[in-house]
Amino acid sequence: MEKLEKVKLAMLSMQRHSWEQGVAMQALWELGDEEGAIRLAIEAAYREHGDGRVASIGDMVAQTDPSACGEVLLWAAKKTQMEVLKTAADKLLDFNLKKAPRSADGILYHMNYDQSFWVDSIYMLPPFLAAAGHYDEAVQQIAGYWDALFIEEKGMLGHRYDVGKQVFQRDAIWATGNGWALAGIARVIDLLPESYMDVKVELTAKALTLVGGFMTFLREDKLVHDVLDDQSSHVDGAGALLFAYGVYRGIVTGWLSPEMKELADRCVDAVSENVDIYGFVRDVSGAPHFMSAGISPEAQAFYLLAHAAKAKVEALPEGALESGWFDADPFDAEDVD
Repeated sequence: MEKLEKVKLAMLSMQRHSWEQGVAMQALWELGDEEGAIRLAIEAAYREHGDGRVASIGDMVAQTDPSACGEVLLWAAKKTQMEVLKTAADKLLDFNLKKAPRSADGILYHMNYDQSFWVDSIYMLPPFLAAAGHYDEAVQQIAGYWDALFIEEKGMLGHRYDVGKQVFQRDAIWATGNGWALAGIARVIDLLPESYMDVKVELTAKALTLVGGFMTFLREDKLVHDVLDDQSSHVDGAGALLFAYGVYRGIVTGWLSPEMKELADRCVDAVSENVDIYGFVRDVSGAPHFMSAGISPEAQAFYLLAHAAKAKVEALPEGALESGWFDADPFDAEDVD
């Protein structure tokens, strides 16, 4: 059995919270496994919390995490015309636009128990809003999180910021968190229409900042530490996978040089060395607390996403990159009549 298939099966064997369900759905969709993505979308819809948040397990304290399911949920609803999926997508969007607690500036808090912004939210929420056609809202959310979390002297994003107290709850430049941000921004760049070209350019500048930051902290083996600038923290392959994913998408869309592919490939290859015989991606920030090395559903999905994005680069027409290839939405699923 090929390694990629083993990684997918291992991911599907694991318990998943809302954001893990969402990134798993996205990974299967980008790999072209439409039936698999639809199955996960149906499960996410059936586990709707009652207020619109999908894929609920136990106490639902996270506000933005369920929206990681949103883009595929929208696509699956259109593809299948299943009422349960349409209703779930509509309720999830309504929660984000009207119900979710937010700051005075309109930026959604990550949790329901405090007024905090988390770097994770840049992946969870804005791509769903953009996919639903709420482009200005998607861009506003990214801007709000970026302004609060960006640490100028480190050139990267801190983890958690307390809006009420206006202090960081955790200012560590968490590798996976910055990877979440890079991946989310890259997706929004592709989801925005051509009329938003000026905004795409602004988002590209943010994405390039994160790419440059990751390159600064890549180890010789092309992995990273869990906290990028803390060599005493455990080695983490998950952040390296999200870095590679962002690079591949940047190459396809045209805001990164194709010469970056070699570096992204080396990151993916380094992580591949740590996939065990059962398909579990090892030496990543481990669930459920992500404070030490282990395994996680999200890292499994990151591995699949990186390979799907790499395949997009390698499938470009011969000479396309050299001629200045640009496709505003290269990862969008085929339109459904």
